[in-house]
Parts: sequence; structure tokens; C-alpha cells
Amino acid sequence: VSIKPSKDVASMGEFIKYSIMIENRGETDVIQANLNNELSRGLVYKKSTFRFEDTKISNLLISKENKELTYSFDIKAGEEKHFSFVASVGIDAKQTIQSRSVVSYHDKQSNISLASTKIKKDFDDKSLIVGRVLLDKTDENISLSGVRFYMENGTFVHSDKSGKFHFENVEPGTH
Repeated sequence: VSIKPSKDVASMGEFIKYSIMIENRGETDVIQANLNNELSRGLVYKKSTFRFEDTKISNLLISKENKELTYSFDIKAGEEKHFSFVASVGIDAKQTIQSRSVVSYHDKQSNISLASTKIKKDFDDKSLIVGRVLLDKTDENISLSGVRFYMENGTFVHSDKSGKFHFENVEPGTH
């Protein structure tokens, strides 16, 4: 068994097509083998995309988290079969995401094939703090300009004439 992703590098929200090739190198036919595919954290199976050749598969078993896919199939001696599916890159994707495929038949198991994709961060790991200062007088909100705000590291900004202020390149966390 081998699995290949359509992309070597992807970003959050993108779709990756996975192509799986299974070959029976044995001399006997295999009846009711199971193709098991596991998606790592950060990948989610896109429903109704699992295909054998170009035919949609309807009897695919899918875990409730959309992370494990299992499909039973038969394969003749010397035969090759091609499957594919699509998964999306989620917000919890780490630096590298993987899809793992293995074929099992009774008490036997094929090689384990891994498909890795590196995750490109679209945003840097810094945060932005924005705000607005208003003086609330019953029905009127009056913007306050010139108010100085400090961060714990000594960085400060002043509110503008509409009371708005912001800090850029802030380390994530509580301040």
C-alpha cells in the first residue's frame, strides 16, 4: 500500500487530495481485506469524497470525528487498486500533518504508508490588541483621545481622536 498527498505544503482551510494505491503481489485472491486510513490532528475527512477509481464509495465506515476511514474490498492476485479521498486542513494543524494507510486481512497486515504535508503558517505567531476608550454619559458615548495604555514590558500607546488604540506584535497570552 502507498499513499500520496496532492500537496507537500498546505495552509489552514486548504483541501488535500490523497491517492492510495494497493497492490496484491501474492498468488491468491484476497476477499474482504480492509483499508484503514487514519488522519492526524489537523486533518478532517471531507464527506462523500472517498473514491475507487472515479466511483464514489457509499459503504465507507467513518469514525464520528472524521479521523478514521475503513473500507472493505476484494483484490485479485497481481491486481492493483486505486482509491482517493479529500481532507481539509483545520485550525489545530501542527507543523506537519499525516495520513496513515494500512491494509489488513484476517491476522495479516500490509506495510504502513504515511503521507506527510508541511503546514505553512499564514499568520505569524504574534497577536494584535485593539481597543477603544469611551466616556459613557447616559445616551452619549464620547471618545477619549490621548489616553495612555501600558503593557507590562513598558510599551505604551495613546488613543487617537476617536478613542481607538492598538498594540502590534504582542506575544500571545494574558496581559
